[in-house]
Amino acid sequence: MLDRRLAAVAGLLLAIAACGDDATVTTTVPPTTTASVTSVTTTATTTTVAATTTTTTEPVATTTTVPFVDVLAIPEALAEMGSDWMEEVFIPYGSAETDLGTSPGGEGGLLDLGPEYGAQGPDGTWWFLDVAKTRLARYAADGAFLDALPIPVELLSQGVYAQFQLPRVLAGGEFVAFRLGQGSTAMMLVTEAGFEEIEIPGYVVPRVDDGATLYGFDDQGAMVGVDPAAAVTFSVEWFMTQSGSRYRITLVEGGLRIELPDAPQPVDRILPMVYAADSSVGAFAGIQVATTADGRIHLLLTGAPESDESVQLAGYATILPDGSVTPVTPVRNPFTPSDPGSPGQLGAAFGTDLPWLMVVDVDGIRIYRPTGG
Repeated sequence: MLDRRLAAVAGLLLAIAACGDDATVTTTVPPTTTASVTSVTTTATTTTVAATTTTTTEPVATTTTVPFVDVLAIPEALAEMGSDWMEEVFIPYGSAETDLGTSPGGEGGLLDLGPEYGAQGPDGTWWFLDVAKTRLARYAADGAFLDALPIPVELLSQGVYAQFQLPRVLAGGEFVAFRLGQGSTAMMLVTEAGFEEIEIPGYVVPRVDDGATLYGFDDQGAMVGVDPAAAVTFSVEWFMTQSGSRYRITLVEGGLRIELPDAPQPVDRILPMVYAADSSVGAFAGIQVATTADGRIHLLLTGAPESDESVQLAGYATILPDGSVTPVTPVRNPFTPSDPGSPGQLGAAFGTDLPWLMVVDVDGIRIYRPTGG
C-alpha cells in the first residue's frame, strides 16, 4: 500500500521563560493557477435540514476577567482526556456498514490504521475519509450512522487506494480533501452533483479555512490560498478567521508569533514556548489552528521539552479577538498506534463557537468538546 502519512509543516523552536498576569476584556456580541477538472457523477443521499428561526437582539457588552499569558507553558500529555473536555461522539471500527474501517500500515503492516480523519459540516453531520472502505462515511451530530458514498474508482490511486487526506466541510456543505503528489496536489470536491477531482499545480498543504477559502503552505513554506469553487491557488499575506478577521500565526525561533491587524489594538507579539513542568526548559512544538464564528483562534500544541524528546507534550489554548491568550491546558495524547499521521485532530464546524478535538484511537474515533465553552 502507498504511504498514507503526511509530513506536517512545522518547525523547531528555542523557547525561553517569561511571566504572565490577568487582563480584563470587554466582549461585544455582534447582532492564480488554472486547474483541470475530472468529473464523476454519483448519486448521493439527500439530507434535509429543517429550517430554524433566528431572533436578532441588540448587541450586549459584557466585561469578564480572563487569564492573560505571555508564555506558552506546554504541559505533558494526559493518558485520558481531563475534565476540561467531554467525549461527544464515539464511532467504533468494524466490518459492519455502520462502522469505520481500518487498514494495515506502519511497522511492516502490523498496525491497524484508522480513517484519515473527518470534519463536521454546518448542519452538524460528520464526514469521515474511511480510506479502508474507500468511501465517505456520514454520521449525525450524535454519531448515529447516516449513509456512505463510495469513492469513484477514477479518484483512487492505482484504481485501488484512497490516498486523500486533510478533510474539511465548507460553509455551503461542500466536502474537500487532498492528495499530495510530486509537485502537484489533487483536491477531491464532493457536492450534491457528485465527486470531482481537481488537479492543482504545485504542492499545497491546506491547514485552515474561513468557510469559503482554504489556507495553507506550499513546499517552500509560503502562505497560499485555495479557492475550490474557481479551482485556483494564489499567494496570501494573511489567513482569515470565520468572522472575517486577518491573522498570522507563525513558528519562529523565539516561540510563536501572533499577528492580529484587525484587533481593537493591532497585535504583533512573540510568545515563548516552555516546558510547563520546568519553565527554565524550552519546548519544541508544532501547532494546529482552527477558528470559530465568535472570532476566537484555537491552538493545539504538541511537541517535547528540549531536555527530553521522549516526553510527549500536548496542550490547548485560545487566542481571543483582542489578542489575549488563555493558559495552555493539558489534553490527552492525540497520537495513538492507529493514528494515520495527518495533522487533523483540531477543527471547528463553520458557524459554530466550539472547536472539536478528534482522536483516531485504537478501537474507534473519539471526538471531544471543551466543557467550558
